[in-house]
Amino acid sequence: MKIVIINGSARKGNTLAAINAFIKGASEKNKIEIIEPDKLNIAPCKGCGVCQCSKGCIDKDDTNSTIDKIAAADMILFATPVYWWGMSAQLKLIIDKCYCRGLQLKNKKVGTIVVGGSPVGSIQYEL
Repeated sequence: MKIVIINGSARKGNTLAAINAFIKGASEKNKIEIIEPDKLNIAPCKGCGVCQCSKGCIDKDDTNSTIDKIAAADMILFATPVYWWGMSAQLKLIIDKCYCRGLQLKNKKVGTIVVGGSPVGSIQYEL
């Protein structure tokens, strides 16, 4: 199985440690690729809708090549730290840009790694 991991953290901290633990357990029988949005040149989605009439995003950046990798995967693993009761901006950027190929992502296996620094009983986890 081809697995794409989208690392929503720009730091080398707990999210990366969790990703590495996943890779250690899954790499033997799977091909794994990590996408690091903070190292890519991807403009935010403008919601222009042109992608729905063409073969992808019209932005001349790393969007289409990144979404090609995601669309080619059998499984997508979204990994993020919790920032202000939600996912990181890096992960949200990639998810928003997936709009240009949304139907190609239908029926894929999906997983999440969500890492928070607050105690387990904290309100941030109620959301």
